[in-house]
Amino acid sequence: MRLPLFCLALCSLVAAAPPTEKRPKEAAPELRMLVPGFEIASLPLKLTNLVNLQYRHDGVLVALGYNGNIHLLRDTDGDGLEDKADLFWQGKGRITAPIGMDLAPKGSPHGDAVYFACKSKVMMVADRDGDGKAEHEQTIAEGWPLAFAGIDTASVCVDPKDGAVFFGLGVRLYNNAYEFDAFGKAQNDLSSERGAILRIAPDFKSREKLCTGVRWPICLRFNEHGDLFCTDQEGATWLPNGNPFDELLHIERGRHYGFPPRHPRHLPGVIDEPSVHDYGPQHQSTCGFRFNQGVNGGPHFGPDFWKGDALVTGESRGKIYRTKLIKTPAGYVAHNSIIACLNQLAVDLTVTPRGDLLVATHSGDPDWGTGPEGTGHIFVIRYRDKAAPQPVIACATAPDRFEIKHSSAVNSVQEVKIERGLFTKPGDRFETMWPGYEVIKLQRSIPVTEVKAEEVWHYQDHTVITVPKQATSEHFTLQLADDNEIGIEPFGIEIWPGEFDAAWLPHLDPEVSRAVLGRHMPDIHAGHTTTLRTRLDLTGMLQPAIQPGAALDYEYEAEEVTIYLSNTQTAFEALIGGKKFSSQPGQISHDLIHTLVPQRNVPLDLQISFKADAMPDFRITWRTKQDPSRDRAFPLRRFLLPWARPEETPGIATALPRPEIQGGDWQHGRELFFSDRALCSKCHAIRGSGGKMAPDLSNLACRDYKSVFRDIHDPNASLNPEYLTHEVTMKDGTRHSAVMRDEGGEVVLGLGAGVEVRVKRDDIASQKALKTSLMIPQMDQVLGETDFRDLMAFLLTEPPLMKIYSKAEKVPPARSKSEIAKILAGAPNPPPATKPLHLLLVSGKKDHGLGEHDYPRWRQVWSRLFTLAEKTSVTLADEWPSDEQWRSADAVVFYRKGDWSPAQAQQFDTFLQRGGGATFIHWSLEAGDAAPALAHRLGLASQRKVTKYRHGPIQLVFEGQHPIARNFTRAGFTDEIYWNLIPSEKTPVKPLATSEGHPQLWTQEPASGGRIFVTLGGHYSWNFDDPLFRTLVLRGIAWTAKEPVDRFNNMIEAGLEP
Repeated sequence: MRLPLFCLALCSLVAAAPPTEKRPKEAAPELRMLVPGFEIASLPLKLTNLVNLQYRHDGVLVALGYNGNIHLLRDTDGDGLEDKADLFWQGKGRITAPIGMDLAPKGSPHGDAVYFACKSKVMMVADRDGDGKAEHEQTIAEGWPLAFAGIDTASVCVDPKDGAVFFGLGVRLYNNAYEFDAFGKAQNDLSSERGAILRIAPDFKSREKLCTGVRWPICLRFNEHGDLFCTDQEGATWLPNGNPFDELLHIERGRHYGFPPRHPRHLPGVIDEPSVHDYGPQHQSTCGFRFNQGVNGGPHFGPDFWKGDALVTGESRGKIYRTKLIKTPAGYVAHNSIIACLNQLAVDLTVTPRGDLLVATHSGDPDWGTGPEGTGHIFVIRYRDKAAPQPVIACATAPDRFEIKHSSAVNSVQEVKIERGLFTKPGDRFETMWPGYEVIKLQRSIPVTEVKAEEVWHYQDHTVITVPKQATSEHFTLQLADDNEIGIEPFGIEIWPGEFDAAWLPHLDPEVSRAVLGRHMPDIHAGHTTTLRTRLDLTGMLQPAIQPGAALDYEYEAEEVTIYLSNTQTAFEALIGGKKFSSQPGQISHDLIHTLVPQRNVPLDLQISFKADAMPDFRITWRTKQDPSRDRAFPLRRFLLPWARPEETPGIATALPRPEIQGGDWQHGRELFFSDRALCSKCHAIRGSGGKMAPDLSNLACRDYKSVFRDIHDPNASLNPEYLTHEVTMKDGTRHSAVMRDEGGEVVLGLGAGVEVRVKRDDIASQKALKTSLMIPQMDQVLGETDFRDLMAFLLTEPPLMKIYSKAEKVPPARSKSEIAKILAGAPNPPPATKPLHLLLVSGKKDHGLGEHDYPRWRQVWSRLFTLAEKTSVTLADEWPSDEQWRSADAVVFYRKGDWSPAQAQQFDTFLQRGGGATFIHWSLEAGDAAPALAHRLGLASQRKVTKYRHGPIQLVFEGQHPIARNFTRAGFTDEIYWNLIPSEKTPVKPLATSEGHPQLWTQEPASGGRIFVTLGGHYSWNFDDPLFRTLVLRGIAWTAKEPVDRFNNMIEAGLEP
């Protein structure tokens, strides 16, 4: 849950390259192992999509279907492949959305029992007479508050020690995790059973809650130490800092796992427990996993050093992970590898008694595939060539040197292809599936660079690769022979063991390093000084990362972090942030404790030196002031190599366009959504308004156009398991095709177009999931091109509002429809767009309190707003444009704390001379002692030490007949006015509007060329959400670009909802 924030931020800040086209599934292997020595087969069975696989004590494979049926699979011809499927229990039509299964152990008093989770309950079905059929069924847990979508229960695990059954309950409202009421007050109840892992007593008579803060726990498993782990799915598309990644959690009693996360007003009393590992980049959809232990006395899967590791499926992007978990006194440390890629949705896996690995996949596309009745598949992965040298780990031992450490000697020199990128991962070239989210488009837009391998050689069980110097924190992939591939991440410790050459460690704790490296653990030189060098990433230790492009309604407080270093064998010296410290002898160990408030995204240099005959047993843990009583282990990714500098935030950034919705009228799209013509709101809700019989669409702004178009054009392409259409047969013979929802002790049947029928559960004779949706197909053709574009503009654009408002003044009331209509009167409809326009938005660092001078938020919101503008592209800049940006922009908009210099003046003058347009908003007028020079261009400029200002209600009085001020005479705002500005005799100001006699809006048309518009308003964020203020600024931008002032009228009310 805690990837570095600078990595996330770069998603939206790096210069974008065009995303690669989606690869057809047939262009990639169905399943590709990325390590040598394996072969792939399939079980010769035809089954529907399966959700879980597990071997019983007698060697029979139990398969739980997505449709609720349970089959027993057997190998009848002795070839090691199950080839016969017998129905064990008929759940089809009786249960909904099962996922999460475990089996009773041999000798259980319940017989051959299967435990599984499904909608609203946990069930046990058992064969007690040995006939191979489950004749006993029992609900062992139910009765919790219903979830928003009705499907809530996932993951089941039986404790082998006592037979207790553990299961997970998803959060009640995934689309409103704090459960805000109509007055904005959070009603989330941590004492409820939702969003928790629960334990059912062995006698099934009671249950207890272990923890809170889980979002959607898909799989639970115990490891060899008896510790419980869970895969929990990403949720930042609904809550900006709620589960930003798919996670592997170590479940401990009393902890809160971050969904919803701590909030200073809505949830101040929790500590967000970090995950053990985050699976990134975003939207992997981790589902089933197993610890790699032998089954029924058989061998584990793969090489010896894989034993005990967590094998995890990444459903949506077709991945299999191997995650090594190292237990330390302060918690688990994880090391992750990608070992396989698939072109299908990987849902679950299990080790076989023979030591093979079975992988169950769904057909169809992410997120949900073809549903309960779609065709499933089971792959078999066999470890055949056990003599093949296995890559143990790859690392950077120097800026210009990579090493691959193998399990045995490598004899032949291989060609190596190296790629570098912010999100580069092994197997990327085999990816064929990408869930339809904008953040994935951002990930894929980041350039990938090929790095030349200058020399490759082998030394016993090492492969050494020299490259040009790579002083970067990006990721690398090494593509080897036979399509094998391994990744290098920028974490680790550089170790200088006496007189030896520098080596590499993954962690400062030598026990963690030994677990990862095995026999590749470097030695130290007795009698000489050993030095360890790294850089600690201390950003967001207990603060979740934030979804790219999103913002919170508060600012994270500075964290005070305490680092604990100790070992029991020798004293040591440390350089921390360039300052020298010495360990102090304690009763048992030599200790060093250092407390600091780290700068966000600025790693802390750490160097440790000591003399010893062998590697001391170093321990390093951390605490924060927020949770001072608990030591936690450092994850591997918190150790940055000393030369791996965090990527600088580039000065150039591009807002990814959505050309399909450019020119779309957001407000008209909203009207269509709630109209009887489109019927959307009869079944769907968005931002709290609408129906309950289909998925909530509030997060569609995070989706990409193609996936949303697919869902509307062909609703059967991907069936959401929470809203499946069922054929419902009543006991009186009546049949309905309906979406089913439990409510108030009854079943609500949604028949489509908002029509609902309430029936009693006992009156239903049977229900059967269908392969089709109730939604009308090809709605794009029904609405026509223009209206469909407007509807998609509404669905795909998060209300482009600043939202985060100051507490210093009362929030102004919303404008009435009549006020807005009066200002827009006389505008052509639709507004003209006469030429392609390239805008440049220039912002800076925030320099005021909440909801004031929020330049970064303005850049996020207005870059999103301009995606609605027809024939308009947007580039973003920090503080000041680059030369290239000046050359390519037609108009530039400044909203930042201003400054001015001769170099800036030269670039600005050149831009104006070629006909460019410039808009200055609020404090961008500041120039310090250079105010006279800026005033020479603008007419007035601010010199802070002499400028006067006032906050509060103001009245603008408009003068003249300028197009920007059309229909304006007087307008009231809550804002800040300036006066006593530095004037220019050569550039007089003719104001468009004044307040208290002082100019507040004006224009300039220099004789040398170009146009300038200035508004002193914009102190408070709410003004950018005010249609009247927006009208003035948007008209001003269009005017400076020599475009009709009504060009952006479709954007004026965008985001405004009752």
